[in-house]
Amino acid sequence: MARKKTTKDYVFAVGRRKGAIARVRLFKKKGETVVNEKPVGDYFGGVVERYLFNRVFQMSGAEGKYFATIKVEGGGKRGKLDGSILGVARALSKADPERFRSVLK
Repeated sequence: MARKKTTKDYVFAVGRRKGAIARVRLFKKKGETVVNEKPVGDYFGGVVERYLFNRVFQMSGAEGKYFATIKVEGGGKRGKLDGSILGVARALSKADPERFRSVLK
């Protein structure tokens, strides 16, 4: 049986916080970041939550160049937010360690 070849055009990382586990796929192109198949603004509704989430992209200078799809489960809203932030930071660090690691550390 022939195996199907798949091309991986994303970087995968996991972020954990309290009881929440976020599985992040980071793509190097323009697009809308979604969390559990909802836009970030809808999933993390508050102004502070959106600011904290977007801060990772702003600090690293990756805003508009990368987007992520995130599956998060377990924990409460704050644990999910923190796990998602950590997962995105880890994925950015994997994508380009020389550029992002020192900023995100």
